[in-house]
Amino acid sequence: MPKLLSTDVYKRAFDVTYDLLSGSKAELLDPEITLKFTPGTATYRYSSKTVSDGGESNTRKVWRSLANDVDNRWSGIDPNGGGVTGLYLALENEGILHTEFSELVHYQQDENEKAESPTVVRLQKYAKAGSPVELEVVDNLFFMWLFFTTKPLTGINLDIPHPNNSSPFMKRVFMKIAGHTSLKGSTPEQWYLHDKDASFCRGVGNACLSDHRFDFIRVTSARSADLSARNIVIPHVGGPKTEPYPSLNCMGRSSFFIKKDGTIDAQTTEADKVFTGAL
Repeated sequence: MPKLLSTDVYKRAFDVTYDLLSGSKAELLDPEITLKFTPGTATYRYSSKTVSDGGESNTRKVWRSLANDVDNRWSGIDPNGGGVTGLYLALENEGILHTEFSELVHYQQDENEKAESPTVVRLQKYAKAGSPVELEVVDNLFFMWLFFTTKPLTGINLDIPHPNNSSPFMKRVFMKIAGHTSLKGSTPEQWYLHDKDASFCRGVGNACLSDHRFDFIRVTSARSADLSARNIVIPHVGGPKTEPYPSLNCMGRSSFFIKKDGTIDAQTTEADKVFTGAL
């Protein structure tokens, strides 16, 4: 999990982003910068058994308080104890393009490796009529939830600059921070995609999530092999006793399993069908 390891990078990224947000209000009207989600926009949220009992409301919560939010890339505590907590969701790819849930794959494997005693799940495999029923033993059960937004949302495009992606705001951030001594010779793109240090991304993210003009930020998943996977982060108060984010309507649930050979399989189980049918 990436952490804030470079105070100087965080401060420089935050200050550059804050200055751009303050000084280019007219440019923020560019639809490639300020994004509009209509009600009914599809979003996805992964949850493990540690935060979900099979119901959806826990999945709409930000479980960590700000003081404990040290492992997120785009939100969390800053060097002075400030910052923003946020709810992370994945977006569908546009049109007929395949949607890659790169975060799901990473965090399932990561959580399974950390578990002291992985859960053993007996999965009934689908078979042709008349064939004997097969039970497959798998490790660990996870859920993927489909939510539709219930109100218009305004966000800012923080996608990584890419040949197939217009990202004018982040291009300006990159230009203003490139070559700064705090980056220690690395490029802004390398800091954006850093697998261990979230300092650059959290600086940019916290600056935007603190701006009340925006209901969310849209970002490129650092774990996306082709940089096509996009996530959103919605600012929302965190902590075990906080309320779920209200403006998401659950539309369905699917289950994911880690198989004994380490591969991941997805199934819509009978329990999923019953749950979804009752919504």
